Amino acid sequence: MANIHVSIVTADDTLFEGEARQIVVRTTEGDVGLMHGHIPYVAALGIGPLTLILPDGERKEGAIAHGIVQADRESVSVLAHSCEWANEIDLTRAERAKARAEAALNAAANRIEMDRAEIKLKRALVRLQIGGRQ
Repeated sequence: MANIHVSIVTADDTLFEGEARQIVVRTTEGDVGLMHGHIPYVAALGIGPLTLILPDGERKEGAIAHGIVQADRESVSVLAHSCEWANEIDLTRAERAKARAEAALNAAANRIEMDRAEIKLKRALVRLQIGGRQ
């Protein structure tokens, strides 16, 4: 099986640049798996897990939020607002973010505040889920 070249970047950092068997990312429409030979594809990223399966079979998992994924037959580019590998997630910080988001959700005075709190809560929950797997 041929590998695909994967590039995962945020505005601050390049998190991964190299070969992989497969990458699975959460888009706004659901999870998508991309491998060598995939048809051209572009989608908006959602908030959720990212799984990278390396050529040796090792799995790298991360938490991703917002951005875009673009693929062609030879490569995949992930341009994310934020992405953290499981072993880099500060679970204490994520727990605090979850508590703040829950409080904001309970105190929301209008739909905009509620939507913002729900996004923050979802991000915190994904970070806790992915960070707890390490």
